[in-house]
Amino acid sequence: MITHASRKSLLLACAAASAYGVAPMAYGQDDGAESRSLLDEITVTARRVEEALIDSPVAVTAVTGDELVRNDIAQITGIADQAPNVNFSFAGTSSGSDSAAVVFIRGVGQNDFTLVTDPGVGIYVDGVYLGRTVGAVLDVFDLKQVEVLRGPQGTVFGRNTIGGAINVTTNDIGDELSGSARLLVGDDNRFEQFFRLSVPVSDTFAFSVSAFNRDRDGTVERQDGVVLGDDNAFGGRFKAVWTPTDFWRSTFSFDAMREDEESAAEALLDGLEDSTFYNFFNNNTFGNGTTDPAGCAGGGAIGNLACANDQFVLGPFASAETGPSFNEITNFGFSLTNEFDLTDTLTIKTISGYRDVDAAFARASDGTPFDIFNTTTTYVQDQFSQEVQLLGSAFEDRVNWVGGFFYFEEDGRSFDTVSFLPPTSPLFIGAEIDNSNWATFGEATIDLTNRLTILGGIRYTDETKRTDLTSVSLTLPIDNLSGAAAETIRQNFTELTWRASAIYSIVDQANVYFTASRGFKSGGVVQRLTQANTVAPTFDPEFVTLYELGLKSEFPEIGLRVNIAGFISDYDDIQLDGVQPGQFGTVQFNGGVADINGVEVEFDWAPVQGLRFNGAFGYIDAEFTEIAEGSLVTLEDELIRTPEITWSLNGSYEFYLGEFGSLVPGFNWVYKASHAFEATNTDLTTEDGYHALDLTLAYEDPTDAWRVIAGVNNVTDEEYLVAADFNGAIGYELGVFARPRNFFVSLDYDF
Repeated sequence: MITHASRKSLLLACAAASAYGVAPMAYGQDDGAESRSLLDEITVTARRVEEALIDSPVAVTAVTGDELVRNDIAQITGIADQAPNVNFSFAGTSSGSDSAAVVFIRGVGQNDFTLVTDPGVGIYVDGVYLGRTVGAVLDVFDLKQVEVLRGPQGTVFGRNTIGGAINVTTNDIGDELSGSARLLVGDDNRFEQFFRLSVPVSDTFAFSVSAFNRDRDGTVERQDGVVLGDDNAFGGRFKAVWTPTDFWRSTFSFDAMREDEESAAEALLDGLEDSTFYNFFNNNTFGNGTTDPAGCAGGGAIGNLACANDQFVLGPFASAETGPSFNEITNFGFSLTNEFDLTDTLTIKTISGYRDVDAAFARASDGTPFDIFNTTTTYVQDQFSQEVQLLGSAFEDRVNWVGGFFYFEEDGRSFDTVSFLPPTSPLFIGAEIDNSNWATFGEATIDLTNRLTILGGIRYTDETKRTDLTSVSLTLPIDNLSGAAAETIRQNFTELTWRASAIYSIVDQANVYFTASRGFKSGGVVQRLTQANTVAPTFDPEFVTLYELGLKSEFPEIGLRVNIAGFISDYDDIQLDGVQPGQFGTVQFNGGVADINGVEVEFDWAPVQGLRFNGAFGYIDAEFTEIAEGSLVTLEDELIRTPEITWSLNGSYEFYLGEFGSLVPGFNWVYKASHAFEATNTDLTTEDGYHALDLTLAYEDPTDAWRVIAGVNNVTDEEYLVAADFNGAIGYELGVFARPRNFFVSLDYDF
């Protein structure tokens, strides 16, 4: 195996094979220009140690923060357009909030946002795990790099990384005074600002401050004048580094963000006239003894479900709804990382983190001007985590290892007010959680020869969950919904997860690897109790066992790197969500077993100075092989958010203008095949597949101090779904469509 020490300069050049869009403008073409590498130099921390991508037996895509900014990516959801077999969206159609992350990697993830459902893909910021999906749609500001690790990462990352992990790293603090600023304007009254300042105070202390503000009009206009799907967010980060001695380095970071917006840009896809809800209210008396008016001519908005039909399906960017609409989130946290070099070969690292989310969001699910059905949610969660890592090497760096201990605890409460057609009373659904998780882990890498390396890792996890549930509905005229239910559920889960790999260097520029790994996600309890005086259903943990064969290669003499991975995954006790017969709230259940197999190819090619292409291809064959008793899905249903084919291709060329700077046109093209958004597949909540094209034109002055970028997103004005939700009991089918064609211009300045 090629050692880190002997090939450090080459390996650092092995960046992720799918970097975003316009390449960094570092291709000077005049005779006097400084000689520069054709390919970026990026390292990854996919195994909690810094290494070159070619040495890591993990399928990982890395995108720098600069590349995200250059391609007008405001939130990390955009990274899914470059990483193969990744779907990153939000739960806006089920919650009203477009800040609740929904991430699926290779068919594994989590579709719901409640406190009692864990994410299937772990999101980490500077090593700190985000325990909940609400507030996890992070804004792209002051970021160094985002890594997407595909497949179970159940050893060194651990908790809820059964599908993979998204590892976000913020910018380092330089040893010189520096800063940057950005101003962006665009369609829909778009206006964004960002600044960052890095200050070295002394030889041992430095800090940075950054802030952003983002405003933009929404895309779905309601008939009452409210425009859904707007952006209105601001936040900042303070980061400080203190190096009191040669062997001690301490990093402190604090960040906060506030969003105050309308609800997500949902549009009605189908009317309510065929639902259980509709049929009941059109054939029964209300609590006041009156009957529902027959037909639209019967009069009035109250109970007039006969009117709630397809007449209110107004297209992707219009809505007739009049109910509540808001998305308010305050999110803050801090982390403290200490690194102590005990010896030349032994380091101890501690990561302490605290995060707090306070949110309220609402949506009117019926899509009509009548007050038929809407939900309002209040949501509070705080968490503390502590990780201790011991990193070491022996036998002249032929053996490298990392071991440690992880502790996580969280408290939270959420409260849903579900309002029905008057004159009925609302249903109140609440949950409080008190969870803890501890784990011990270890992973070692051994260079058996100069070309062959083996790796083994193991993690033991113990997770305890306490959930207090409350469901109250006083006067609804449906027998199985009246009354109250309150219950405390205690659960404990212990599991051993592992990873084993072998890496062989075929030649100095190419490694093949084989990895087998196993990950798990703990079970839980159903929050949405819509039947009184019943025991709350629980669901079991789910498991993924992965077998992956890959090739990682770099050929600097021709400016090419290629990464290929083929994988087979056994996915057991899959946690799904849907509406059970006799209820109307979405619940979780174990749906069955699936086989998930696929191939991924990523490349980066710079054939000549100034010209660059990069892209990614993903193929995935995912299908249910067994269906659990009582499951809502069938063998014919597709796994959600898992298109069979994903393609991305990016290109740019730098025209060097001598003393006048440089001009760089670029393009990003993305294709995703058909994919469903609901476990019980429906035609309207299934995206048929789409192509999307973005174009940019960047100018950079010869001093690299400032640049102007103009761009067009969704050039062909493609109409496609990015989120969708279906509830057969109530009858609604809702979708959020991608923003139509839009333009922007930004001005950036670095000093």
